[in-house]
Amino acid sequence: MERSKKEQLVEGLEKAIDATSFSDVLEALSAAAYLKAEHLASNWQDSGTAKLYERLGTKLDALSVTVNF
Repeated sequence: MERSKKEQLVEGLEKAIDATSFSDVLEALSAAAYLKAEHLASNWQDSGTAKLYERLGTKLDALSVTVNF
């Protein structure tokens, strides 16, 4: 039976956590959120959604500092 994309993602995240740390994965997700915000703002002029991604990036970054494992 084929695994779903979500199951594949979860497995990839688990491998990333094993290779680095949970904090590093959160930092990477934060960086991805900021990149998405920049892309939305500059390529789609969607400042509202870009702001949501910026807030998400900020929250993930703060969480990565709190979660130190």
